Amino acid sequence: MAALRVMEKIDRLAQQYDAQRHVHLNSAPPPTPESVAKIEEHFGCALPKSHIRFCEKSAHYGDWLASIGPDFESPNHIININRLWREEVEENERIPPNLLIINVGYDEDLDCIDMETFDEATGEYLITYWAYDVPPEESDLSGSFFDYMAKQVRGW
Repeated sequence: MAALRVMEKIDRLAQQYDAQRHVHLNSAPPPTPESVAKIEEHFGCALPKSHIRFCEKSAHYGDWLASIGPDFESPNHIININRLWREEVEENERIPPNLLIINVGYDEDLDCIDMETFDEATGEYLITYWAYDVPPEESDLSGSFFDYMAKQVRGW
């Protein structure tokens, strides 16, 4: 019952997000079971169910979030964004290995899942802000994907 209420909250949040003005810089197809499985295998962690559900329900999630759909060749895909920030940027600007970028990162500031913080009871991770020149203790932190996206939607 509680899981159903959480998914209903995610559905409403996706509707609120989609009702906002979008610039349509990045499109992203909805996730599929196959795309989610490939991403989870690639990174060795489960994506939060709330993250997957939000991306299933939002027509414009790609404007803010990395794609988790089957568009693996897209530069906006979560695998490609993380590859860039792990391998292609200057070494001193690379993200730590425990972070998984979920935000598109237009301004080179990134929002990430901290893969070391999985909560088995909720199926969620902490979401943290990351920039190479910002100390971790000064980074914004959200307790779940829902909290993170709700803060974004309400702040716009």
